Amino acid sequence: MIKFSVLLPHALKVFLENVDFRELHELYPLINQIASKFKGDASQLLATILPSILQHSYLLMEMGDPEEDKIMRRDFFNFLNGLCNNSLLEIFMTPENQNDLPRVIQHLESGARGNDPVAAKVILF
Repeated sequence: MIKFSVLLPHALKVFLENVDFRELHELYPLINQIASKFKGDASQLLATILPSILQHSYLLMEMGDPEEDKIMRRDFFNFLNGLCNNSLLEIFMTPENQNDLPRVIQHLESGARGNDPVAAKVILF
């Protein structure tokens, strides 16, 4: 098995320090590719960067203009869907990430009940 470089977690952490909408929008597919390619081997990396991803996602979902907000929510739900599809939900069970789970569930519920059918479809399927 290929081991993750020690540089990748550090590079992602530095990148996430001052991430904006477009950067996070472009980062989500990369993270999903890492999850898809490496599955369980990626869990430690993803668990490490998850708090930062969630923090910036929440901020950008609340501060962006309505169109950016809709795109960020869809990206966020696709990210969570990718974690589910790759059996990586264990990253939410680490002591550092357990406290984020209720807020993630709250976002999932509001997205499923919201007025964006694309977001609701991602959540429900």
